[in-house]
Amino acid sequence: MHGHAILAEFRDFLALPNVSRDLDDVRVNADHIVAMLSSRGVEVRTEEIAGAAPVVIGGIDVGAARTVGIYVHYDGQPVQEARWRHAPWEPVLYTTAMEDGGEPRELPRKG
Repeated sequence: MHGHAILAEFRDFLALPNVSRDLDDVRVNADHIVAMLSSRGVEVRTEEIAGAAPVVIGGIDVGAARTVGIYVHYDGQPVQEARWRHAPWEPVLYTTAMEDGGEPRELPRKG
């Protein structure tokens, strides 16, 4: 039921450049993640250290006795575009693995 919207949101996120040494782009990614989590009712904040990427911290208090922590990095390494079949921040969905002859298929657009 929400598959189209979920995939469109994921496509939009993947399209954001995220090279770790470009802190302005990483900040855009952090803000995007904050917005995505907030829209789902997650209490979220960022922690900052000068010269480093912001850390996004979110939580949902469900009254549990224990806490589960999940770490995910959202900054990437510099790319060598010549080694890519598509532009690095141009998400492409394939019908199956490229190595198995998969063909690109249209990703959903918002709207």
